[in-house]
Amino acid sequence: MAASRDKCIQCGNRHRSYDLEPPPESLASGSLDPDGKFMGMPYWFCSVECYKKAVRKFLEPRYDFDRQAEDDDDYKEHVENATVEYYVKARPGFGLLGSLFSKTAWMSERDFVQPEREKALDAFLTRKQSEITGAELELHNRLYAEWMHQIDEENKKNEAEAAKRQDQIIKLAKEEKEREEKRQRELEIEMAQQQAVKEMLSPKEIPQHIRYEHTHVLGPSGSGKTTLLQNNLLKDFVENSNPPAYIVVDPKGLMVERLARLKTFSDRVVIVDPADAPALNLFATDGRDPAQLVSDFSYIFSTTKQKLTGKQAACFQFCARMLFSLPGANLETLLDLLDDRINRKPPNPLFETVIKKLPSIPRRFFESDFYSANYASTREEIKSRIYGIAGNETLAVMFNAATRKLDLGKCIRDRKIVLVNTRLSQLKEAHQTLGRYILSLAQDAIQSRNDKHPVYVMIDEFQEFADSEKTPQLFRLLREYNGGAIVAHQNMYCDELDEATRNAISTNTSIKYASSPEAQDLNYMARDLRCSPDFLKHVHKSESDAYFACFVRGMHPPLEHPFIHDTQLGWIDEWPKISDAEYHALRERNKRMLQDSPLAFDGAAAFAAPKHDWRATLGGADVNEPIVQKQGPPSAVISQGSGQHIASAEVLDPSKPAPWKRK
Repeated sequence: MAASRDKCIQCGNRHRSYDLEPPPESLASGSLDPDGKFMGMPYWFCSVECYKKAVRKFLEPRYDFDRQAEDDDDYKEHVENATVEYYVKARPGFGLLGSLFSKTAWMSERDFVQPEREKALDAFLTRKQSEITGAELELHNRLYAEWMHQIDEENKKNEAEAAKRQDQIIKLAKEEKEREEKRQRELEIEMAQQQAVKEMLSPKEIPQHIRYEHTHVLGPSGSGKTTLLQNNLLKDFVENSNPPAYIVVDPKGLMVERLARLKTFSDRVVIVDPADAPALNLFATDGRDPAQLVSDFSYIFSTTKQKLTGKQAACFQFCARMLFSLPGANLETLLDLLDDRINRKPPNPLFETVIKKLPSIPRRFFESDFYSANYASTREEIKSRIYGIAGNETLAVMFNAATRKLDLGKCIRDRKIVLVNTRLSQLKEAHQTLGRYILSLAQDAIQSRNDKHPVYVMIDEFQEFADSEKTPQLFRLLREYNGGAIVAHQNMYCDELDEATRNAISTNTSIKYASSPEAQDLNYMARDLRCSPDFLKHVHKSESDAYFACFVRGMHPPLEHPFIHDTQLGWIDEWPKISDAEYHALRERNKRMLQDSPLAFDGAAAFAAPKHDWRATLGGADVNEPIVQKQGPPSAVISQGSGQHIASAEVLDPSKPAPWKRK
């Protein structure tokens, strides 16, 4: 039996109890201590049940701990014999007269048999006690033998190690002199190499033009990625009198909160937070290229785990192209189009009119294919995607707004810092739709602008928004229009990134940061940064700084090895902050600027309140009931291109927000 002193010798559990109550059948002297030790041995059991299992290996099943006298054949036979004896003696063969003079005849069966039963019980218990004791002793002998064997092995091991150490001491003493001589010869060479390594690893200034060739940051959770992103942004405002514009997509919201509270940025930040229900009508074309919008829709309504099929994407794009020509179109309009003529409904005259005005190819699609049985299931599948968004009340309010109040083009011209909190923890997978939509807006705004001052799109948790088709396009278009992407995530080999997307990131980013990569990422990033995996293993965060290996492609002279970039932890805490009152006022102003109807929906309350089962509502009687709202002009919204504010009209009672429903 192989036994260990560090865990239960029966089950291997390392959790030890100290209040065990030994069973009454154990040795009178206490074979099992409350702390689980067995008969003074250094081994222990974690429970009484484990103790019993170990003893049972040497115990006849007839005398098991859980066996009772009534289960024993000898006991039952003894009681049966006593019962038979009672009836023999109680009814002798002398008739009634003999019974009168029989002592047994005057006793009840119970009174006669009970003493015999007790004798049999005592005999059984005595035998059971003896058998359990014998089993315990046998277990003790086995464990004792194992204990002695372990002690003997330990002694032999210690003796061997002592002899080995002595040999090593002699050998080391002999070699020490040789090493000392060799050390002196190598000292000068080593110092020269250290100086070269120090120079190679020292931080380098990254030229501005290379920053337009994009930045990739990879590191596991806790490696300091967010600190690096924050500090690089802060550095731009320290070193530049006319700093760049920033669009920051932060799924967790931590960076948004920190940056928004800095006094330096109080007049620059624009905060996009689902909790504020910003107006983000999906079909608003102000300042956007409709053709680009159509191609973006497949990306926006896909997720990293569920992409649109080719048939769905084509149908989706034709529907989107039609809706862009309809003023005021929203999610409901799209659902109406997908439902048009379903179940023999009469044609919607609005759509009939628009179809006739479409270019030849889209018109042919609607006249020949869209309403055919071949596309019925496709339309239902697309509706399911829309319901997946509309089912989230927060997204439904944003995307079903009458207008789009976020003008990223103006934000870039004004060198604003647009902070986007996609609220991953609250919106779950739906946050990807918001993030992809913002990235689509950013891409259009950057490539449509006339001025070419720097603008950076910073994306944390990039795997949530990556796409094998759109990721290369994002990198290419931003670079052509003096825009730089800064993407950060935890690993390359996650479910969200396929090989094509990994290649796009590797190929299209000239600035690469890595800290503490693990598993497959280690070799991948070593190849990408042109260094050994061992080098990257030693690049990690300290108590005061986060360290990253950094390789920059296109430097002059060219880098042969990554350098070490250190960024101070907590630097942002040293920057002046606005007060809580100023921060809340800032958020309120921002909320009024971006909301369609500021009081119609309380997004923060929606996140705090229990989730509404929108799909259950779909199955109820109120699905088609219209929702009547008193909706006037939005309160303090940004008028496209003017920057003017408009006062708000009356809206519904804000204490009773109505969930978005399809008319």
